[in-house]
Amino acid sequence: MTQLNDQDHAAQMADMKRFDEQMPSVGIFWYDPEDHSLFGVRKKELTPREVEEAAENGKPFVNYPHLHRQVWAKEYFRAQAKHSATKFKGDYTLISRGCVAWVIDKFIVLVGHWAEPIQEELTALIEQEFALPYFEFVYDEHWDLGVERELNAFRGDVSQEDLWHAIEQDQELTLKPSVIAADEGEAVDLETFRADLHRMVEEIYAEG
Repeated sequence: MTQLNDQDHAAQMADMKRFDEQMPSVGIFWYDPEDHSLFGVRKKELTPREVEEAAENGKPFVNYPHLHRQVWAKEYFRAQAKHSATKFKGDYTLISRGCVAWVIDKFIVLVGHWAEPIQEELTALIEQEFALPYFEFVYDEHWDLGVERELNAFRGDVSQEDLWHAIEQDQELTLKPSVIAADEGEAVDLETFRADLHRMVEEIYAEG
């Protein structure tokens, strides 16, 4: 039996790379609505062996090992050090974001309500970027934009004027029980949401 020398081995490996395809991956991303693309993508290939080992260890959920806030902060400070323009500035939760994960027997993509009107476009982007043969979108309030998950309780059931009045006067506002899934007459203390509401309420109501 002959053996390849180092030069031939390197040539063989380089040639094989031409046929290599990306493995399905778990990861995180942000979506830029202006140029209709993903950015800040971080991903890790997922192999059948990893899935099986996770299941054997009682961990059917396989996620990317880093968080959005960690990636955002790292890219922000890198841009600051280089004095370069960057998309990674401000509050990272105010930019559409999501997470690709594996759960039990399929890939899922965790997103907020922002993804609903662009689901077809987003599907194509994610399939290509993460090399997914199949996946399902899963909604989770964690991925809503900023404090939208808190403001969802108010949208459509309380007028903008009432909200401003309650905020400025530090009053409590009684909401419909169907909105907050609570007993009739339960009051919501807006003091908790004061700072965020000042920033967001005009934008929310401007959306109609």
